[in-house]
Amino acid sequence: MATNSFRFCPTCAAAGGEWMNNREYRCPSCGFRFFQNVAAACGVLIEHEGRFLFLGTTWRFCGSGREC
Repeated sequence: MATNSFRFCPTCAAAGGEWMNNREYRCPSCGFRFFQNVAAACGVLIEHEGRFLFLGTTWRFCGSGREC
């Protein structure tokens, strides 16, 4: 979604709203907040006999000698 693409609040449909530093949208009517936060990540959820294990990584660990 492109920055500043909301003409109406996605929650309450009020017109307008305010963008802070082109990264955060705030609706003054209902308090909805949207963060423009693009971050690469990868994760996997493993289930075995009713137990769950979540493994994940982000861009911060790539290129630092660790496998992505």
